[in-house]
Amino acid sequence: MSSTTYLTMFLWLPLAHCVQDILVGGIDTITTTVEWALVELLKHPGIIKKAQDELNEVVGHERVVDERDIPQLKYFQAVVKETLRLHPAGPLLLPHESREACEVGGYHVPAKTRIFVNVWAVHRHPSAYENPLDFNPERFLGSALDTKGMDFQLLPFGSGRRICPGMNFGLLMVQIILAKLLHTFTWMLPGEESPEDIDMGEVFGVTIPKAIPLQVVASARLPLHSYATETLTQCS
Repeated sequence: MSSTTYLTMFLWLPLAHCVQDILVGGIDTITTTVEWALVELLKHPGIIKKAQDELNEVVGHERVVDERDIPQLKYFQAVVKETLRLHPAGPLLLPHESREACEVGGYHVPAKTRIFVNVWAVHRHPSAYENPLDFNPERFLGSALDTKGMDFQLLPFGSGRRICPGMNFGLLMVQIILAKLLHTFTWMLPGEESPEDIDMGEVFGVTIPKAIPLQVVASARLPLHSYATETLTQCS
């Protein structure tokens, strides 16, 4: 093997491993977030109607929503933010370590201390939000709060040097998947189940998925030719 080949492998292997980590790490967190979004929307029929009405107004019924539409969907973006607030995919974020001894909130933190930030608790604290346990996307309408790690009230991806490396990828995937699900299907609970019957139990771990997977019934809400156009676009 030539020196050029060795150099190429040396340069590309770390990049390949980084991309692999982002993709693998994002699969579980993305699906968990989308499921929790559907859960909250089904529990709040008025909110899912507002989100779908906005999709109808911005996108219409002749095509399927895509990435270029997301910046115009202000209410939908607020729904995603509220989902990430109540159900952060990584409740304790990535571990941090103090480089030197310091004092935080009156507590002495020795150097080399492993630190976990409980954003699940921060996002539900009354000092951070009014009625923090309510699912209320309107709280983010007209608000400058963002998920990019600069606002300590909303840190679903962490902040600083240890911020999630797949933040942009993960956020975009959640937005695209959820937008397509809301735009193309009408969602209902099976049988006689009501929104109050949805189990909200969580399984604590690196992520916090639902304890009992959500079961729903989906029916098409767009003309059939819109789905055909979407299939042709993906294949082209």
